[in-house]
Amino acid sequence: MSSCFSSACYVISGVPQGSVLGPVLFIIYVNDIYDIIPIVVTVKLFADDTKIYSTLSDDMSVECLQACLHAISSWFDHWQLTLSPSKCTVLHVVAADKCRTWFSYYLAGHTLPVLESVTDLGVTYDNKLKFGPHIDKGCSKASSRAKLILKCFQTRSPSILLKAYGTFVRPILEYASVVWSPYKKCDINKIEAVQKYFTKRLGGLGHMSYCQRLSILELDRLHLRRIKADLLLCYKMINNLVYVNVATFYIL
Repeated sequence: MSSCFSSACYVISGVPQGSVLGPVLFIIYVNDIYDIIPIVVTVKLFADDTKIYSTLSDDMSVECLQACLHAISSWFDHWQLTLSPSKCTVLHVVAADKCRTWFSYYLAGHTLPVLESVTDLGVTYDNKLKFGPHIDKGCSKASSRAKLILKCFQTRSPSILLKAYGTFVRPILEYASVVWSPYKKCDINKIEAVQKYFTKRLGGLGHMSYCQRLSILELDRLHLRRIKADLLLCYKMINNLVYVNVATFYIL
């Protein structure tokens, strides 16, 4: 009931799990990791997810990047935090015309595996900074959910099934689309095929064309929705509504 309160509990270490404030408190706690990393290495922190990266050059060697990993491991030991080397990986981003020479990196005595692609905050990209793996994975997951919804619901009422589609399927296809939005027609069609499949199996719409179904259901093509998302982000950047240096993207 609204008039009841839980008993107080003093937290002597760690941060509350599943809260909005928790990630902020943890970032404050680990924020001085920046102080132990040389300026030639970039560090990105989000809650308990940390990434370090740099361009290998005359000023930045493999040994320097490995030293950063040792410094982070020592920092965690000093502040009694636990690292999970098994969850850490290495991604080498190399141009296609360059010679590929992989280097071995170590963290807390464990050799870090080198992967062809990684998932960063829900977005998957490969060592060429392409998002093909993310599109394939998202389409596969969204298609499975669409089929599951059609199988579990006996009704074919568009008004009911569209709510399930908008809640459980479409968000998979649109999450962080401003980052990975495809330009190849094959990828655009692959994503659109999920919505085509779902709308075709709604009651009384199976004989209609895709454009007719979208008109009746008052839906936009997924490609158009991604364009709108891009334009919204551009508007926010130009009007300083997001923390992005607009000068690095546009000449106003």
